[in-house]
Amino acid sequence: MVARNNLENVCNEIKATERQYGEYLNQLITDFKSPASKILGNLDIDKLFSNVVQLRKLNLEFQADLKSEINIGELYKRFGPYYLIYSTYCNNYSEALTTLERLIKTHKSFRKLVKSSESNSTQTLASLLIMPIQRIPRHILLLKEFQKQLPKNDKGATVCLEGLHRMEVVAREVNEMIRSKENSERLCTIQRTLVMPEEMVLFETRRVLLLEDDLLKLCKGNKFKKRRFYLFNDCLVYARPSGGMTKRDSWQFRERLIVTSVERNPDIEVLQCISISTMKCFRIHCESRSILVSCADDKVDIWVAELEQYLHKPKVPIIQEPECSESVFETLSPYYPIIMLLIAVQLCSKSPFLDFISLTVVFFIS
Repeated sequence: MVARNNLENVCNEIKATERQYGEYLNQLITDFKSPASKILGNLDIDKLFSNVVQLRKLNLEFQADLKSEINIGELYKRFGPYYLIYSTYCNNYSEALTTLERLIKTHKSFRKLVKSSESNSTQTLASLLIMPIQRIPRHILLLKEFQKQLPKNDKGATVCLEGLHRMEVVAREVNEMIRSKENSERLCTIQRTLVMPEEMVLFETRRVLLLEDDLLKLCKGNKFKKRRFYLFNDCLVYARPSGGMTKRDSWQFRERLIVTSVERNPDIEVLQCISISTMKCFRIHCESRSILVSCADDKVDIWVAELEQYLHKPKVPIIQEPECSESVFETLSPYYPIIMLLIAVQLCSKSPFLDFISLTVVFFIS
């Protein structure tokens, strides 16, 4: 009896929180998005509110089925894939906050609208915007609690477990999409700030930035100089500060290396030639050579740990556009007269048999 009451309490909590969440989404649309659409451009509206209208529609459909659905696990199993639309909202969330901050500072009418709407609400615009981010984890917690209260021999236990698994998969995919977007944006930023040869492109399919930091590298004359290091999932790149008339905060590409091992305590002979401050260092062994790097103790731990993890992971081949030694036209040029003749026959002939023969020959030549 107690277990049944606990189960009903969890069901009621799922229904109540989904209803409350729907009211907040409706408030975000009615009190903020709709009036803001009259004073802001479409671009700012999209940045601020993303696909919140779609989230509200999904919420209404989920609520409708929640009222009639006896098996909660089956409901989550069925609706799970639709929650992938949250990836769009989550990917846009950081830009929404940046846009909100900018508009509050620069747009008087929007600032007045937000202040007026928030005065009539229990929530701020910022608190409403974060609610969709928290929704999928909340669903998973509630579903876990529901499963916990189910009797072990209950027929719905298996379906509930499947529903929970479906929602956890959605949560992982949404998180992965967010990480992928953030990684792409960071790679583009590095590509813009790094002065490098035209033929080298950092933004490649499946390339992931693992770690980035300013470290001191041992250069000629046993002098440590500031260098920026980028550890990717397939290589290590470092750059020096750009001099001359280059733009501010830009870096000059120096080298791309393939790491083979990392050494936390380098040989003493080298360290005796340099100052005591460089004792906090590590050596990176690469295919072509090795480099000695110095930094604070905590950074040494981070870099060595990340490099060791990088070395133990299987290297993911970076997909690049295939190089073509000759064009299609160059390949087919010896056959131009035959191809043109057959095409002419095919165009002028009314015989299906000749059409078939000419098209077949063209196909096999090409």
